[in-house]
Amino acid sequence: MATTEEQKTAEELRSNNALNAIDVKLAREMCLEYIKAEKAVLTSQSYQIGGQTLTRANLGEIRNGRQEWQAILNNLKGGGQRTFRSVIPAVDL
Repeated sequence: MATTEEQKTAEELRSNNALNAIDVKLAREMCLEYIKAEKAVLTSQSYQIGGQTLTRANLGEIRNGRQEWQAILNNLKGGGQRTFRSVIPAVDL
């Protein structure tokens, strides 16, 4: 579960000023760490003992973190969402 400090840091990272302080290498590393965590949780997220279920991690929170870092990485690389449009010229016949 994300702490208040982690949430504050994530909010700061979304601002343009904070993005300048983060390099592409760090953003890639964070994305990879979140991917590793996601894989680990997918293989053994929870188990049961005598009717009680123990959950090791919250997959949704991990995915949210990965998506946030991916968005930061895309912004740093100038790869925000792009819209491509094609134009087909009309021909008079």
